[in-house]
Amino acid sequence: YQRRVREAEKLGYMYTAFFSLVPIYCSYSGLVIDTIGFPFAFATTLVLNLFGTLTTTFAAMSSSYILMILGRVMSGTSEASQSALLSFIARVCRGSPQWEPIAFALSDGMLNAGQVVVFFV
Repeated sequence: YQRRVREAEKLGYMYTAFFSLVPIYCSYSGLVIDTIGFPFAFATTLVLNLFGTLTTTFAAMSSSYILMILGRVMSGTSEASQSALLSFIARVCRGSPQWEPIAFALSDGMLNAGQVVVFFV
């Protein structure tokens, strides 16, 4: 019983590491997008998300808890990539009452679907 409690606590800490950094990533993503541009910012966050997911996967296979936390922190950049994508859509679809709601709905849906796929991979 004690071992299960410790494992549950570790899992909680891992998710806390991910979700506690999301507001920070989202807060600074706008500044990063304005500084280095949308394409580079979006590509960088996606690459960090990929490496974070791979780090978490390999850490889980090797039972390295510290690397699992590091991977989850890197995966938190996916939230920053969502901000980057939404800012790009806002620039492209600005002033178009016909396309703006559809574009935002599709981008949000696709990002969430991508996170579900990453979860099962």
